[in-house]
Amino acid sequence: RLISCQEEITRLSKLVGDLEQLTQIENDYIPLELSEFDVSESIQKIIQRFEAEFKAQHIHVHLDLRQQMLLADKDKMTQILINLISNALKFTPQEGSIRIKTYEEGNQFVFQIKDSGIGIAAEEQRLIFERFYRTDLSRTRATGGSGIGLTIVKRLVEAHHGQIHVESELGKGAEFTVSLPQ
Repeated sequence: RLISCQEEITRLSKLVGDLEQLTQIENDYIPLELSEFDVSESIQKIIQRFEAEFKAQHIHVHLDLRQQMLLADKDKMTQILINLISNALKFTPQEGSIRIKTYEEGNQFVFQIKDSGIGIAAEEQRLIFERFYRTDLSRTRATGGSGIGLTIVKRLVEAHHGQIHVESELGKGAEFTVSLPQ
């Protein structure tokens, strides 16, 4: 019981923090502290953070990372990556896979996170970035979540003058692509 209480406290603390940040974002207050950092190094550190969960669920993580220096707010980029990777983990079944790829396309730096999870119905794909929206398949206690993580991700990407989009098919996973100007 103590562990489940601690887990609930952690979940609620994260929710309060997310709501605080969402309020700032919706008031167009997104201060960016720009610095140059290696995105592939940040991704590798995040993967290490989730390593125990990947192993416990027998999820294979494939990294196709290009060393890339990016001028951005490192903390906010880390939050974007953590939210997208944790979503991929949350919705990928045991023995599934997650692929993370970075590359340049023209004057854009691109990263993609693709999972072999439950997927997102076509009619819900345009809604998933809306505040408090949760797809029909994600409305379980097991997957948790408040429905604001992707809203925050989208707003933080836009604050960096970038774009995010999703491609998905039910039962075939989802692929989130973030493009940022270099």
